[in-house]
Amino acid sequence: MDFFFIVWRSAAVALGLLLLSFSGAGVSQELPRQADWQFSLSARSGAITIASVQAGSPAEQAGMLAGDRVVSINGQPVRSGLDAFRARQQSKAGRDLSVNVERNGRSVELKFRPRALAFESHPGIEVRRASARTAAGFDVQMVVTRPEGAAKLPVVVFIPWLSCDPVENPAGPQDGWGRMLLDLVRESGWAVIRVEKAGLGDSTGPLCVDADLEADLAGFRAALGAVSAMPGIDRERIFLFGGSIGASLAPLLARETALKGIVVSGGFYKTWLEHMLEFERNRLAFIGRTPGEINEAMRGYAEFQVLYLNGRVSPGEVIGRRPEFKALWSESPTHQYGRPARYFHQLQALNIAAAWDAVQVPVLVVYGEYDWIMSLDDQKRIVDTVNGRRPGNARLIVVPRMNHHFEVFDSPAAAFADEGGRYTPSPVRDIMRWMREQAR
Repeated sequence: MDFFFIVWRSAAVALGLLLLSFSGAGVSQELPRQADWQFSLSARSGAITIASVQAGSPAEQAGMLAGDRVVSINGQPVRSGLDAFRARQQSKAGRDLSVNVERNGRSVELKFRPRALAFESHPGIEVRRASARTAAGFDVQMVVTRPEGAAKLPVVVFIPWLSCDPVENPAGPQDGWGRMLLDLVRESGWAVIRVEKAGLGDSTGPLCVDADLEADLAGFRAALGAVSAMPGIDRERIFLFGGSIGASLAPLLARETALKGIVVSGGFYKTWLEHMLEFERNRLAFIGRTPGEINEAMRGYAEFQVLYLNGRVSPGEVIGRRPEFKALWSESPTHQYGRPARYFHQLQALNIAAAWDAVQVPVLVVYGEYDWIMSLDDQKRIVDTVNGRRPGNARLIVVPRMNHHFEVFDSPAAAFADEGGRYTPSPVRDIMRWMREQAR
């Protein structure tokens, strides 16, 4: 999803959900529910504006109009998509919202109380909200689904991506990852647990756009620690499913959890710095740079990434020291992909290869042929490393024409441009078939 095009709408009828409490790992009270603003924001030309307003919503009744330029929310200036995201995440149901907008050169203050965000609802599926207390003292939300009336079930615990897009989809899936998770929930016949990151959805703790990798990992560890205490879970058949960055964190988390198997899709294996250099080289080729131009540009990218990642400073600080690198950076001086610079410093410090070398359980690696974000070489290295310890324990599936997001395209160029993509259910079927084999 585009981080700077922020859309929040409710579409499902609210479902009464149960809160699960866990001895030692859980919390005894329900987490505050997110507010559903029922209007969308757009960041264009350096301004945050109202893109659309849902008919009949409290926002519309308060007089909000598409095209209004947002100046502040609850007294906090809104100058960027990051500011808007912070305001959205801090907005909770039952609390008034004050939005100051500029309209036709005039300042207008709009006050209203947004409704609570609806809950997911799936035919024949129980949906529960659970939470787990982290060692850092904040709580992470989990969305727990299982077939109605089922007894003890195997469970898939999903560890998500890098971005601050939530795992919960009350308005329905927004992309291929969402469609894949929906298929897993509705067709697996198992319990599925999606773990929300710190400061995202109903999770507490530092806001996702400001939270570092350690905060994310604290939430994932707390959730995994709480799984075995959940009713109706077969503790002998717990599977970990890591998506994108979650795929790279899966072997680290596996050290601390008794698992039956691991599924990963779209992760990296080498150092983050190596990954970013491969990413930039791929990107430059897709935008039409010549081989010579690419090589020349990579000298600058290599220096920039070393200073940024190994030097553990922000991109803005790198550019302050080396102004010639300004053309290499198009994002915030303090953030990348909507996460703070220290998140990527911590990614660079990880030894993912060593973590995979310690994995003892079966592993399935799923990769899209047209995934230009992560490399096929990394996926092969995961399989070779696991099989080097226990031959035959890891398997790689390369899905023809699939990109990083479970969508298929007519060509690699179309996948890069994100044009004409269609969700493909085939990898989910392969994943479910493999997990059932391991569960037996």
